[in-house]
Amino acid sequence: MTNHMPYQPSQPGNLGALDYIYVGGYVRAEFDNLGLEKEFERSFASSNEQNDKLLFMPDNQIQVLENKNWFSDRDYCLYKHLSNPKNRYIARQMKWSLINAYRDEMYFLEPNTEQINTLINALKPDENSNKCKIHTTSDTLTPINVIGSYQITHTEDLPRIHILKLDTIRQADIVRKIHAQHAGFNDSKLRKVVADLLSLAGNNGDTDQDRALNYTLKYNLEVYMGAYELIYKHANSHSDRETAQLNNVTVLTEICGKRKIAKVIFDFQNVENSIGQHWYCAIDVTHEYPFLLTKFKRYLPRY
Repeated sequence: MTNHMPYQPSQPGNLGALDYIYVGGYVRAEFDNLGLEKEFERSFASSNEQNDKLLFMPDNQIQVLENKNWFSDRDYCLYKHLSNPKNRYIARQMKWSLINAYRDEMYFLEPNTEQINTLINALKPDENSNKCKIHTTSDTLTPINVIGSYQITHTEDLPRIHILKLDTIRQADIVRKIHAQHAGFNDSKLRKVVADLLSLAGNNGDTDQDRALNYTLKYNLEVYMGAYELIYKHANSHSDRETAQLNNVTVLTEICGKRKIAKVIFDFQNVENSIGQHWYCAIDVTHEYPFLLTKFKRYLPRY
């Protein structure tokens, strides 16, 4: 495997085989110790609205931190203060992890300097959220996509991910891309289709099946457009009546020569006559970076 930077495992004697992930989630930033947290609070309290440090810490530090919403909106405060390059020394010492929509930790992250910038930006509330509200659900967080690798150790509860790539996956971005490429889609219906399909990405992304599915949801716009046309009959229809439903999604993997191929299969059913249609896309998941082989084609089940 060739990476842009070498992977340096901390305890080679306790490591197993290298595993890849392709997973979506949300960023959590935590202080590794109390001293680092107090250093952040000192720095944050003694900065002005332009986020420039002042010389002295205010006497009423607790009140200043409360006025800056530190105790009620930590994610946004972290984003705001750590975004200043002067404060990256704090960010580099923090513990970064990936959490799911239920705020459960999935992976520890090992970012380099450039990736830390991306993680800090992911702490910013999603563009559709209200920055003044307390961020207690995933609806207000910025979703992030992680491609990486890890090796199981016996010393940690969660895998520690060596990050290869970071980016975001948002419903609004997918809808915008589809509208830019193809006219005629009803916006509200398209958003519903995209939201329903994106809900399938709630997985750990550590199996070939999950990686193939997550890659499909990130990059294969044909799946969204095909599902829209099947569910609403055709793209130019202005009727809200659904003519078909997506009943199931399965992923089958097979070895083809030296390659590992995953077929993501979408099962649709007509709501009037119950006749089923099966469509699929094929993803190569042999290495850390999956890639698309087949966009969206009819699938004939083999029994």
